[in-house]
Amino acid sequence: PEFTNFSLNVFLHGIFNGGDNPNPAHGGNKNPLHKKKEITVFVFGSNNKLVTTKKGAIFYNNTTGNFTGVVNMGDLASNSYLIFLKTPGFLQKQLPGIQTITVKQNKIFPPIYLIAGDINSDNQLDILDYNLLVGCFGTKQKTPSCKNPPTTSYQGADITDDGVINELDYNLLLRELSVQEGNEMPATTIIPTPIISPTTAQ
Repeated sequence: PEFTNFSLNVFLHGIFNGGDNPNPAHGGNKNPLHKKKEITVFVFGSNNKLVTTKKGAIFYNNTTGNFTGVVNMGDLASNSYLIFLKTPGFLQKQLPGIQTITVKQNKIFPPIYLIAGDINSDNQLDILDYNLLVGCFGTKQKTPSCKNPPTTSYQGADITDDGVINELDYNLLLRELSVQEGNEMPATTIIPTPIISPTTAQ
């Protein structure tokens, strides 16, 4: 490849084979309305500095029940990294362990499962998400009390992504609440710091 690419294989809780927290890879909505989802990749170097952040897209496969996509990571250098993924509405998650990346190669990652219910995208499942869902429940979906209704680009409080906010969304959120926070990125990382490859170092 001309650039370093990440091939992602993502299962989303509540969607087909994504399952849920007690039962991952076990059941969910087989016909999500949003078949393309934005995903953000955060890459950290061994010194806990943010190296790069890239946005891409993952696409639903109605046969396997997962979302896949390739994210162009530009000229990300060969090195070992910590890598985090975030999709709107789901808790942030770190890919397991330290990932070894080779420049201008396609890195294929193993499947990863993301936990649903982060309606306000603050990387926590809490009373704020619960209130947003209840404010859109049933007939309230079309009223001003619904602060996060589904849109053409985002499922909002419809965490099962089937077009209605009902007991299926409510029950899924309750099952997900045992995981209250997504994986946290290193706290010391604020300013992006490029990693220089040995071939270009002076």
